[in-house]
Amino acid sequence: MKKIQIRREHGLGKEDCQKLADKITDGLIARIGGSKVVDGNVIHYRHISGSKGTLTSEDNCLHVDVSLGLLVRSFGSSIEKEIHGTCDEHLNC
Repeated sequence: MKKIQIRREHGLGKEDCQKLADKITDGLIARIGGSKVVDGNVIHYRHISGSKGTLTSEDNCLHVDVSLGLLVRSFGSSIEKEIHGTCDEHLNC
C-alpha cells in the first residue's frame, strides 16, 4: 500500500480547516471514487479497492493519513501533489 501522510499547520480555525478537509476528500472521491463519513472533526474515507484514510481537523493543524490500495496506488504521487496543492492554495503557502 502507498501511504500518504501529511501534517500541515494553519491559522484557519477548526471550522475552516474542516471545510478544507472536505474539499480534499471530495477531490479524492472525484478522482478515484469512494465515500466519506464525517465523525466530528474526523473524515473517514473508504474505497472498494481497499484504500482508506482519515483527515483530522484541529484548531491549528490538519492531519491527512491515507493508504492507497493496489488498484489506485500508481496514482499515489499525483494524488499527494494534489493534496499539497490544495493545502498550499488554502493555507497561503
